[in-house]
Amino acid sequence: MSAKSMKTHFRFVRFSTNVIVLLMLLSSPVSAGWLEITNSSGRNLIIQELVSITGQTRREKPHNLHNVETLRIYLPTPSIKQLEVFDVSRPTSAVWSGSLTCGEETQSFCITSQSGRIGITGKLLRK
Repeated sequence: MSAKSMKTHFRFVRFSTNVIVLLMLLSSPVSAGWLEITNSSGRNLIIQELVSITGQTRREKPHNLHNVETLRIYLPTPSIKQLEVFDVSRPTSAVWSGSLTCGEETQSFCITSQSGRIGITGKLLRK
């Protein structure tokens, strides 16, 4: 390697290192979390998120959730999630529909069945 190419290579490495350090120093902390939904109902369920875009409601990809399974959805920002829950044996009518408020930290919810009715409750996270 010639002296000229070594000098060019050194400049490039030094510049790249400076850019990386600058980006690390100037970046702000990211506020993100997870939405965890655990199925404790004893049934196989389908979870589907509803998203409103320009006044029209769009259904996101459905997720099958077997008994005692947990679904994790990444939350880039705090938001309110509109969800519908369907029983696998009757996928055309929702057994639960509502909204879940999700903050910056991980939010955990549990799907339960009481007297044949499905409900979603918040879970306390142990530290």
